[in-house]
Amino acid sequence: RALDIAKWGTDMTHDPTLIESMIGILIQGIGYKKAMEHMDSLSPAEAKVALERLESFPKPAAFADIVRHEEMMVANTYKDVFQMSNVRGFQEGPEALTTGMAGQAVYNAMLLWYTKRGLIENYTGVMDEYARLAAMPYREASAPYEALTKRIDSGQGMNFLTRIVVPNMVRARWAYEAKAATQEIIRARLMLTLWKAEHGGKLPTSLSEL
Repeated sequence: RALDIAKWGTDMTHDPTLIESMIGILIQGIGYKKAMEHMDSLSPAEAKVALERLESFPKPAAFADIVRHEEMMVANTYKDVFQMSNVRGFQEGPEALTTGMAGQAVYNAMLLWYTKRGLIENYTGVMDEYARLAAMPYREASAPYEALTKRIDSGQGMNFLTRIVVPNMVRARWAYEAKAATQEIIRARLMLTLWKAEHGGKLPTSLSEL
């Protein structure tokens, strides 16, 4: 059942929007946490079945692809809002950012100051940088991620909409990598169970022997 939950979370990450990926990772985390609780009680036969199931999971979307998909979706939302000539496209209902004459005034002032192209290019420029970092190994990208996030928070070279809509990529990348690491830990523990069963209860001298 624990791996069923993890598989459900994995399936949710196939449509690589950021919010769906983070929800999928959360669900995977629940399943993996439960799986870790049962590692020591598995028989070799059960460990083999669990390992085969784990290795049948589809490969998740690369984090850089998730960032690119998020960038495309938000940029298209910008364009839709501009075509409507008001800001109500950001959020429907009574909680909309602005409506009526006030909304039109905010919209006109925003375009007068930033221009439509300026708003989109500022956002896509930041997301392009995040996507470039997302393609790097996590350890190498960690410091640049933090620096870029601080630059966004300080408003340096950012318009106010970019600061609002750019998600916290530092936390998102950490969650993505933590999930991958947990999955590898579970895989290693299952393989160790099988190794011990085949080698009289002895452990390998290194993980490379697994």
